[in-house]
Amino acid sequence: MGVVVFQKNNNYDVPSHLSQELRDIIHCLLTVNPTERPELKGIVKHPWCRKGDESSSRHCDKMSPRRLDPAIMAAMAGMGFNPHDIQKSLLNRLFDEPMATYGLLKCQARQQGDFEGITPFPTPTDTATFPLCQKRTTDVPTLRVFLSLSD
Repeated sequence: MGVVVFQKNNNYDVPSHLSQELRDIIHCLLTVNPTERPELKGIVKHPWCRKGDESSSRHCDKMSPRRLDPAIMAAMAGMGFNPHDIQKSLLNRLFDEPMATYGLLKCQARQQGDFEGITPFPTPTDTATFPLCQKRTTDVPTLRVFLSLSD
């Protein structure tokens, strides 16, 4: 087992720009005597660890499937997401790719909402983001060769 540098004298520096709550939890976690350190239950109940709880739940509540943003849904459809999958993810709070993408676009739209004339997120019609390119088509002879090789 390794030896912590401050183990003998409990001397360490905590940056002063950190909040008092964060400095407090660092001090608790770096206590020399393991029996005096808080258990995981105590750590997660510490005020510094609980700070994001309220804002996280409020943020998720704003992503209610009952009031989906049609512009975000259109952008996500352009990205290849199925609208039903998006709604299911938000309704069941699956915290998967559709929910994360919706949340990021919603947050980005809120942040850029003050700038008129700027698209809050990329759209398929935005040529700077999605330059025109030929759609990929399936070449039937190539597909037949590929399928015959897989037999």
